[in-house]
Amino acid sequence: MVSRLNERRFAVGKLKISYADIAAAALFIAFAAFFFHNARFGSNEADETLYQVVCYRLSRGDKLFADDWMFITSAFFQYIPYKIACMICGGTEGIILVLRYFYVAVKMIFFVYIYLSLRSYGFWAVLCSALYCCTDLFGMKTTDFLSVCMNAALITAMILFIRKDARPARYVFAGFVFSCAVIVQPGTALVWAFYCALVLIAVILNKKGKPFLTEYGFVLSVKTWKYLLFGVLGAAALFFISCAVFFTGTDLRAIALGFEELTKLLGRRTAAGYSFWWIRINKPVMYAQMYNPLLTAAFIALLILSLVLVKYKRKLEKPIFIALFAVFAAMSVHLMLYPVESTGNTVGEACSHPLLLALMGIPFYAFTENKNRRLFGFLLFSVVLSLTVDIFSNNTFGSVLLVGDVPAVLLFRDYLLEKIKTGGGKSKKTDYKKAYAAALCSFLAFIAVFEVFHVVYMTGLPEMEAHFSGSFQPLDTEVSQGVYKGTVTTRELADFCEKTARDAERIRGICKEGLYVADYDVTAYLGADSDVCSPWAQVFMNWEGEETWWRAHKWPDTVYIPYSALSYSEDVAPADEKLEYFRTKGSFEIEEGECGYILMNFSPYPDA
Repeated sequence: MVSRLNERRFAVGKLKISYADIAAAALFIAFAAFFFHNARFGSNEADETLYQVVCYRLSRGDKLFADDWMFITSAFFQYIPYKIACMICGGTEGIILVLRYFYVAVKMIFFVYIYLSLRSYGFWAVLCSALYCCTDLFGMKTTDFLSVCMNAALITAMILFIRKDARPARYVFAGFVFSCAVIVQPGTALVWAFYCALVLIAVILNKKGKPFLTEYGFVLSVKTWKYLLFGVLGAAALFFISCAVFFTGTDLRAIALGFEELTKLLGRRTAAGYSFWWIRINKPVMYAQMYNPLLTAAFIALLILSLVLVKYKRKLEKPIFIALFAVFAAMSVHLMLYPVESTGNTVGEACSHPLLLALMGIPFYAFTENKNRRLFGFLLFSVVLSLTVDIFSNNTFGSVLLVGDVPAVLLFRDYLLEKIKTGGGKSKKTDYKKAYAAALCSFLAFIAVFEVFHVVYMTGLPEMEAHFSGSFQPLDTEVSQGVYKGTVTTRELADFCEKTARDAERIRGICKEGLYVADYDVTAYLGADSDVCSPWAQVFMNWEGEETWWRAHKWPDTVYIPYSALSYSEDVAPADEKLEYFRTKGSFEIEEGECGYILMNFSPYPDA
């Protein structure tokens, strides 16, 4: 029935419309209304303003690498949206909400892009679009390095593995876009290196008459590699030229110092067991805590067993898949009921959905006789990319596997359709058709339930609300001023945001040279309209690094020390301890604001 609906089309003028087109349009409208409405609700702990602070300091003349030693290169892509948002808001007040709307607009563009690219798949294309767009990684409702990396990876994979008529220009564009993923997440350059190695191996073995991965010859050919390389080099050149002209300046000594200090910072954090460059020991523990241990063990065992059965006892295929789906459903429900309690943050509910579905694609592919190598290559690409992102950051392995959900769903579709066609008797075919419809409905139901839970119960961004209220409270208070103006959160957090905004307004009137916000949450920078006197967009309370920056640049004349000291980072010291530190470094006048200490006219001692 579903397949017949996929094929049935009717004319509207010169256009031929299918029922899947109507479903896609209806779902697009529903998603757009839902996400634009939902954009107002919730507040992130600090990351949401972190990315905007980088753009803010660039707009004031600071340079990446030379002045900001965090090297958040996603600001390269966020800068123009930030400037447009500032023009709309007339400043930074209310800018967070405007940027959330921008993020939703981008999300809906990708909904259309995925559907149009996969339109021949009918309702399955609708499902792929919905799956990709219904999840905000880590509950982040604004553009960040992960979303840029993920979107770039999706476009690259769609061109390489979906379009069979890809012309040279499209391959060049794919290389260009993938280079953007590398810019925001440099570690993904390993994926490019791995691809180059595969091309080299294929060329050498083919010359020796030993075919290597011939089914992937469309992407492992030297010709394709050259087109991709041209795109990669083009994006890299554009990035470096733009940085040289707009973002990094010409002070090579300052840039070298920035890299040196970043290396020191990474070395200290590695020694503390928290490395940005290698897999952390506690990551397996994080995954073990994300789900129920028994369900996790059962899921992994069933995955392995299903792959073994492909070669030996395919008669057990049906019960294995029934068990696999049952465990999948149980893990999904468990994650909804016990996410924060088990992990203490949004990692669980934000990354489980793509991780589970992507892994399910492997047995679907294995049990399909007429295998779609392109889709499996798509899935492997997303797995390798996500693993690379995991290795080079403190994020979880499932973070970018949302890209892999697209091929996983299509592999599931291929498996079911093949079973319907080769199911034997009429009754078996009917059973498979029922399974086809049931699976489609269950996936759609999973999306709806997951999102309703994610938004209504978890609020999408729970960490800060929980920190202030001690438990989840209704999001019933609209913030009336400051960068979060227009957003809706708990009464306590709304009060905090407004008090911080008033402190920032007070700082704006007294700060002359530069401001230093001595806290992990640096939202006050956006409202103070003052130069940033910090080596990092987000404070790590590494006083040695801070002093190195101050001596190389300038000391702040105003320091803001929030009372709250949102200690999401172990490096953040209590407010009173920070105050004592500045007493040893210089003289100042102190004023107590509504949310923190304001150190005015700070003058460092000669030996500081």
